[in-house]
Amino acid sequence: MIRIFLPLYCLLFVFSVFHEHLFDRFLLWMAPEAVEEDTIGDLSGAFYLIEEVLRLSSQSEWPEKLEKMQAPNIPVRLKDITSYELSAAVWRRLDNGEIVVPDAEEDFALKRLPGSKLLIQIGPVDTVESYDQSAWLTLVSGSSGMVICILLWTLTVQRRIRHLSQVAHQFGEGNLTIRADETNSLRVSDLNQSFNSMADRIQQLIESHKHLSNAVSHELRTPISRIRFELDYAADIDDTDELRESLNSIADDVSELEDLVTEALEYARYERAGLLLEYETHELIDWLRRWHHDFRLSASGLVFDCQLQSKTLAVAFHEASIKRALDNLVLNAARYARSQIVIRQELSDQQVIIHIEDDGPGIDQELWDNLFEPFVRAEKSRSKDTGGYGLGLAIVKQIMLRHQGDVSISHSSLGGACFSLKWPVAILPSDKIFAIETSKYTRR
Repeated sequence: MIRIFLPLYCLLFVFSVFHEHLFDRFLLWMAPEAVEEDTIGDLSGAFYLIEEVLRLSSQSEWPEKLEKMQAPNIPVRLKDITSYELSAAVWRRLDNGEIVVPDAEEDFALKRLPGSKLLIQIGPVDTVESYDQSAWLTLVSGSSGMVICILLWTLTVQRRIRHLSQVAHQFGEGNLTIRADETNSLRVSDLNQSFNSMADRIQQLIESHKHLSNAVSHELRTPISRIRFELDYAADIDDTDELRESLNSIADDVSELEDLVTEALEYARYERAGLLLEYETHELIDWLRRWHHDFRLSASGLVFDCQLQSKTLAVAFHEASIKRALDNLVLNAARYARSQIVIRQELSDQQVIIHIEDDGPGIDQELWDNLFEPFVRAEKSRSKDTGGYGLGLAIVKQIMLRHQGDVSISHSSLGGACFSLKWPVAILPSDKIFAIETSKYTRR
């Protein structure tokens, strides 16, 4: 930080030293007429007094009078007109009795003494030596004060940045729980808060990936073990029918592996931070009616009712993703419903809400908190035998997060579970950036 501070201070010091001189030169170059007018205004009274003193005195007394009118920094002289080489325009002005500044940089003025061939010259104006010393002392003391203030500020910033750097280094070394201090004494604007938010997302992502990897490994172990067992068993089979049955069992296990990998990849795709969906505005009520009409439940005897409160409702969403979420929830409900499934739509505070209810056994409330985590099943009331790997609800959760919304579970008035999808009617434009190619979801 000191290496940054020293060049900055040297630059500021040099600028402060040369600023006044450079500014004066720039002003003379840009507006010489204004400088001349200012000088004439300052000296016009002095010229008048000098003329009056000389007019009331004899010519032999002029040198003595001029000597008394001298100032240490403002000389007054009488010179013959032949002492100057001036332009014709300047001579005309002098002949007319005007005060003239021949050269703004020289900082002196001339006026012709009436009835003579003499010119009164006042200047060049100089600065009193003691004033120069005071000015330099002021400059040095001001610069010293400035350097102390900047140094103290630099050390404060250095301490804050060093803290943030140490936290970032430890986080990079694998300490995912460390966070930057957000108190005023160690905060660098919003960097600490931004770093902590980034660290939270990275930690959640890494933990999610670890959990996903462990869960996938666990789920793969069972079908792989069955395949290995069937292969060992098939190696000793001589009967054709038994061999065919063993191969069919292996094929079923391979299909199970394929389904698991497909679901895991789909979940990972929606969870990926770089995924951006292309949202389009749809007439939700008509869209839900078409979706309900086209949906076919494989289970017989189930009543699938669609209750829509609104007549028309324009809502922004990614069609394939919302269809995937609804299909998943309805298929889950169909596995456990006794006789009916109801889908309801409502609008609350510019949030569209879609409820999917069934009259099945429901889900114990103690399982709700972790129900939308990957590879989590409601084992007490529902089992893997009914199908699925515990990824469907996790995918629904990610879909709703992509829509700036959420999914929740509650008790249904029908006696079973009620899953609710909720997202804003108008999604923020910042999310409508890139389109992605959405894989078509096929229900089996």
